[in-house]
Amino acid sequence: MIEVMPGEGAAAEGEKEPMTCSVTPVIKVLFLGSDEIGRGDRELGVALAKAFLYACTENEDKPYCMVFMNSAVRLVTENDQTVEHIQKLESEGVEVVVCGTCLDFYGLKDKLRAGRVSNMYEIQGILMSADRLVST
Repeated sequence: MIEVMPGEGAAAEGEKEPMTCSVTPVIKVLFLGSDEIGRGDRELGVALAKAFLYACTENEDKPYCMVFMNSAVRLVTENDQTVEHIQKLESEGVEVVVCGTCLDFYGLKDKLRAGRVSNMYEIQGILMSADRLVST
């Protein structure tokens, strides 16, 4: 909860106590379903994914949670640059959830370097409870 209070001299004549209001934080979830962004050239798409994750580390407006499914699991296992960005986001409080079925499919379950393994029940719950869902 955030309290907003007017500064000295801001109260209207006759008011003795400052006004307050509560702001409820918005739960933002970032869904990554691929190790590349956009459609077209794969090399460009992979470079865009790296740049996007770096931009997430630099932006003050962070998601509450990031969900990695399908080939996006490569971003938390195989790619040193993206793993570094995701680990930084984790250290700043962003929850990172990775699809266990997807890790198994790509043979990457024992190579997880960022985030934690989850299942479809939890992932479905995360996606459905988000106030804002952003998908790459």
